[in-house]
Amino acid sequence: MSRDSVQPPCAPRNLPAPDPRAVQLVDAFYREMDRQVYAHTIRAMHDADLVDTRAVLARFLSSWFSASEVAPTPAALEALQRRHRRFHIHASARDAWMRCMRQALALTVQDRHLRERLAQRFALWADAMRESTSEAEPSGTP
Repeated sequence: MSRDSVQPPCAPRNLPAPDPRAVQLVDAFYREMDRQVYAHTIRAMHDADLVDTRAVLARFLSSWFSASEVAPTPAALEALQRRHRRFHIHASARDAWMRCMRQALALTVQDRHLRERLAQRFALWADAMRESTSEAEPSGTP
């Protein structure tokens, strides 16, 4: 694993290790976010150190790789929305996030059906994170 791997130094010992496929997806996703100019605004919404963020996402996504249905639960969606409320996530930020995720999926998930199913679920989550107070997008902000 690289220095940016998803194993945080303070990982709880009682949690199972994340699925390696989820780790690969998360690593590819954040590499895309770091590399792509269109993703600079959404990358700036994250902490500079992504160790904990990567760990949380990889552990969460591990269930998506092992479950027969990758549907988000209402409680999980509510927790994710709460975590992102401090950001102004408009359509352009959602689209940049999805672009990074689609590229990461293309790089790491070989099974076309699983890749498409995951992309559909990510699109639902990305839409749910979008700021719902206004459909109008302020100029210059995501």
